[in-house]
Amino acid sequence: MWSKILNSFLTSMLLILIVPLSSENLEQRLVSQSTSPRRQLRSTAAIVRYSETLSGLVQSTLAKYAELSQSKDRTFPQRLLMTTWFQSPGEKEEPPGILNRDEIRSKLLDLEKKREALVKAGLLDASTETLRADLDIAEEQRRVLSIYIDDVEQKLHVFDETAAKIDLFKKIISKLFKYKHLAIDRTRGFAFSTDENTPLSLTSLSSGEQNEVVLLASLLLNDQPASLFLIDEPEISLHVFWQKQFLRDLVDITSLLKIDVVIATHSPQIISDRWDLTIQLKGPDDPRPEL
Repeated sequence: MWSKILNSFLTSMLLILIVPLSSENLEQRLVSQSTSPRRQLRSTAAIVRYSETLSGLVQSTLAKYAELSQSKDRTFPQRLLMTTWFQSPGEKEEPPGILNRDEIRSKLLDLEKKREALVKAGLLDASTETLRADLDIAEEQRRVLSIYIDDVEQKLHVFDETAAKIDLFKKIISKLFKYKHLAIDRTRGFAFSTDENTPLSLTSLSSGEQNEVVLLASLLLNDQPASLFLIDEPEISLHVFWQKQFLRDLVDITSLLKIDVVIATHSPQIISDRWDLTIQLKGPDDPRPEL
């Protein structure tokens, strides 16, 4: 079925730009763009819809985090007691998983950095309490801290996939959008503002900005691995600088999500220096030379 759609989709196009990755269980999606008023309305509706999708993803991730946190907190005393051991004179053996002081300080520092990144991504509150990595650790505290660190590592691991998507999304937007900033709001999704920190509605973004957000969101918020995306003329409504940056950003996205993308484009700026990824479409009697 998808091959028929692909053939129809490519009949009038000059170039196909292919970013090859996995190709099992392919799902086809067509992302088309236009500057017509009707398409602009659809773009506005799409950006609102994807903003709601992002909010739902954040809320779902937070729910998983809360559920795991409750489970870990409820069983903490029992697991602490299970690490109690009795040593014979001169015996130094410890239960598995007990960290030494240097390991504890190193892991606490790593956890603090990860918390700060999650706060910056809008996934955790800044008021979340943490243990300082430079605290003085008594010998009898190592068991408690070892279990605590293992629990926190598992709790924060829940955010890894969502945080990676948000981080890449914000990185791309901050590079492309001048004088505008993107934050992630748990209830609203996308939260844009000006350099003066004045809030901007999604509908106040230009058509090109809305199209860019929709395109990025349609890729990054995809929850189906090994999908195939078909993108028709992404250069429409894009500044030349955005076109030159488009493929680089797309490669970062496909590397993160392990998806396939087929692009139909007339723009050499989209292709940039990656002509090795192109396939020229022409008939058997077409006199044009190969690119």
